[in-house]
Order: sequence, then structure tokens, then C-alpha cells
Amino acid sequence: MSTFFNQARLPLKVLSIAAALFIFNLFNPSIVTAQDASSASEIPPSWTGFYFGVGLGAALTDLELDNETDGLERQRQRRCIERRVGPPRCTRYTRPSRYRFSESSSFDEDETYFFGTIQLGYNQQINSMFVVGAFVDFDKYIGNSDAFNDINFNRRGRRFNEVSGSIDLDYSATVGGRIGFLTNNQNTLIYGLVGYTYLKLDGDLTETVGRVNRRGNQRIRNSAGLPFPDELEGLTLGAGIETKLSRNVSFKFEYRYTDFDDDTTAGAYSSTNNSIRNRRGRRYTEVENILRGNSISGLDGDIHSIRAVLVYQLNSLP
Repeated sequence: MSTFFNQARLPLKVLSIAAALFIFNLFNPSIVTAQDASSASEIPPSWTGFYFGVGLGAALTDLELDNETDGLERQRQRRCIERRVGPPRCTRYTRPSRYRFSESSSFDEDETYFFGTIQLGYNQQINSMFVVGAFVDFDKYIGNSDAFNDINFNRRGRRFNEVSGSIDLDYSATVGGRIGFLTNNQNTLIYGLVGYTYLKLDGDLTETVGRVNRRGNQRIRNSAGLPFPDELEGLTLGAGIETKLSRNVSFKFEYRYTDFDDDTTAGAYSSTNNSIRNRRGRRYTEVENILRGNSISGLDGDIHSIRAVLVYQLNSLP
């Protein structure tokens, strides 16, 4: 955890400094060069044109994963003896022992991530008061994955099954539009935005079955990967403020909220595990564990984020 916060110090410092400079510039437009300020007072800058931006941000996630799993584990064994030539000679498999299980699990992922962002867009200044525009951006997340597990025992407490996994944000892309009004002699834009966001996740789900021995120790007998929903899509709403540092360069600070639709993934899983026990010379016992079942997982949630972006306008008009 301390490593994570140490890694987070630099983005936090950058965001804090950027926000402070932004607020200072907003209320003190004189930090622009005297020549720019003089010309700006005579001819307000134009917001019309294409632009690109780069920045940093932080996101607070609230994701919920619901899983329902049922399965059957069968174990059978046979005795074998190695021969000097050819395959080993084995007896028939014993009648298999069976362990049926069914469980429902729910996990919450509440984590803070930092991200880098790049943005492309186009603005159209309608008149001296209003600007409309469209944008597309890409965010790459940095943070620690959130691990979880849920274990269940049978009535006798001798057998168990466990669902475990992790969720981690990978990247997201948003397409949207914005509309805003100009203040501060058309040097500052206050706007609202709406868009649609695609989020890619890194994660996994695993079903594990095992047995508790007489000493109370858990011994894993088999495990299998479960279907995992790794994509989310949803509506994004937000607001921000952008101020000109020069005719072509501006800085903006923005808040966004994204509400993701539920994504459900279902499927069958299976795994076969063979092991050797009780080896004595050339004699041993071969154990076969077969795990099969069905699983359905649903993932939804939302993200709150803030970002600070430095913007360069490609074709600002005089």
C-alpha cells in the first residue's frame, strides 16, 4: 500500500500545481505576456478550430461484480506400477467421490486510479458568448488491482469451494460533445459535456475446490477459470472550465461522471487435474480430479473522475 501511495505522489503534486496555476491565471489574466494581454483586450481570441490536449487525472471507481456458480467435482484413483519397458500397469479406477456445490457471491471494487489522457477535438464559436464542440479522448489507468475471494464449506466442514479473482482498470475511450459560454473577454469557457465511454478491464475469476484434512489444513484439489466480464460501456456527463493562456494554448480543469450499463457473461468451465501420491519405489497411486460446472457473472458500476489538460489549438483565428 505504501508503494502505491509513493507512486501516486507525483501525479497528485502535478495536478495540485496545475490546478493552482489555473485558478491563479483565471483571476489574474495579466500573467499572459503584456503584448498578448494588450492584443487580447483589443481582439478577443477565437475558439474555432481543431485542437489536441494532454493531461493527468484521477478516478474513483465503484464497481460491483455478482457471480453465481454451480459445479461438480469428481475424484477417482487407481494403483499403478512402473514397468521397465512400456507404459505403467494400472488397476481400474475406483468409484469416484462426488462433491456438488452452488454459491452466489458479490464483490465491490472501490479504488482510486490515476491516469494519463490525450484528447482530440473541434470547437465552433457561434458568437461572442457561446461555443460548441466535439471531442474524443483516450485514458490509460495506473493503479493497484483489487483482489477478492469468497469461500464456502459443506455441512461437515471437510470440503470447500472458493471463488476468487481481481479487477483492474486498463484503459477507456470517450466520444462526446460540449457546449459552453464565454466570460473574461472571451478568454474563459465554462462548459458542460455529454459522451459515451468504453472501459476495458483486466481481471480474472477462479473457482477452486479442496478438502480439509484432519489437522485442519486446506488442500486444493482442482481449480478452473470462470467467465469474466472485461468490458463496460456507459453514459458520461461532466462540466469544466477552460481559460486561454495565449491565443493557441489553453488549460482546462474538468469533472466527469460515468454510469456503466450492466455487462453479463455466462459459460461453462472445466478442468482435469492428475496427480501422483503414495509413491513407494515403482508403485504409486494416480489420482484424477475432474471439475465441471456453469457460471454467470454480472458487472456494473460508475466512475467519478477529475482531469487537468493542457490544450493546443491548431488553427486559432486572429
